[in-house]
Amino acid sequence: MVSSIEHFRIEEAYSFLIISGIGSGFQKAPKEIIDSDSKPENELKNCDSQTVVDASQASVVADALKEFEEEKFKPQLHCGTSEILSDDMLSDLAINLPSNLAGSNLFLVYQTGTHGYSLGTIYRKMKSSNFPSLLLIKDNSNTVFGAYMPDNLHISTHYYGTGETFVFHWKPNFKKYEWTRENSFFLKGDRDCFAIGSKSGRSAIWFEDTLKYGRSEPTDTFENPTLCGKCNEIDQNNAESTINMLSINKSNTNEDSSNENSKEFYFVINCLEVWRFAM
Repeated sequence: MVSSIEHFRIEEAYSFLIISGIGSGFQKAPKEIIDSDSKPENELKNCDSQTVVDASQASVVADALKEFEEEKFKPQLHCGTSEILSDDMLSDLAINLPSNLAGSNLFLVYQTGTHGYSLGTIYRKMKSSNFPSLLLIKDNSNTVFGAYMPDNLHISTHYYGTGETFVFHWKPNFKKYEWTRENSFFLKGDRDCFAIGSKSGRSAIWFEDTLKYGRSEPTDTFENPTLCGKCNEIDQNNAESTINMLSINKSNTNEDSSNENSKEFYFVINCLEVWRFAM
């Protein structure tokens, strides 16, 4: 871990990378800084630490610096702890967020284990928030998936959001699915459900207002696969029955009735969290 790397070694890494031009965000030093005719090959000039680093160590130093930078810009959690995110998951998210969120932290807005199971509560708690948001869901198969949203969750007449929106999951490794430009159906909030992405009425992530059941299906918006894990048969039937009762989704249900694998798209929510980004 970076925490185990002594501070002066990190300074050596920076000195080496600044001069050799290795690593993101660094400009290679002008040629006159490294004068091979007047200095030994491995001697680094104009470094504050005057550190000599063997060129063969470049990859090791670059890896150490990358780990250092990932740790440096990993969001810190405030206003609560996550029942879903592990430290490794947070690192995965950190390096996949938009660059303008570098240095931002995550503030807990809603958590089913703390605030209950109600979409209406999410809407109320986010009413005054205009910050980018992170939705996290763990289903009863322990699959974790979610979405980065440049806006909050709210009731809307039409789809809203921007092309920065993306969905993701860990199955078991992290994978994100970005906007394809095929359509702009990013986010849609109703009183009895919330949807992310769309293809012929189907959503990358869709869940009903009691935050118990949902569906995940491939969409044109993100060109994503099914993001959730697979339910057992009892949970699948319960989810299907509940979702079929919602008038907003009846047409979708009829459309799917001929698909023998349609039940694989249902999920049961074990835990749902919403976080907002802020400095």
